[in-house]
Amino acid sequence: MGQELSNLRDVAKDIVEKQRPEWELVSEREGEKESRYSWKSGREGISVLIFIGRSVVEAKERMDFTSNRLSVGPGKPRNDIGDEAYFWNDEKTGMGGIRFRKGKVYIDINASSPAMAEDLAKRLAKEGSIE
Repeated sequence: MGQELSNLRDVAKDIVEKQRPEWELVSEREGEKESRYSWKSGREGISVLIFIGRSVVEAKERMDFTSNRLSVGPGKPRNDIGDEAYFWNDEKTGMGGIRFRKGKVYIDINASSPAMAEDLAKRLAKEGSIE
């Protein structure tokens, strides 16, 4: 699990830092099962949570935990990424996010635009070999 998390973490960092070299990594938390990163430049930014459970059930529980804490619920379902996915966007702020699970991997991305979150999610699923 540790190597798998390390690989996904490196892929996420590489994607963001190559796509947005002017952004600064402002927050970094790493644990045994999950890593969180946030990058920012001015009013733009993106945050990524990567969780790898010991099982599909554990990843589903982690995803449900996040969804249950949101006042607006899990978001709108999608079927084009992972085994289970939801997206949201805030028309007032322009922000958006996507959370998805594939097997025992759960990823939650929030960004200053829905398109930015979706792009990172799709690239991470593909380049991180979790499609």
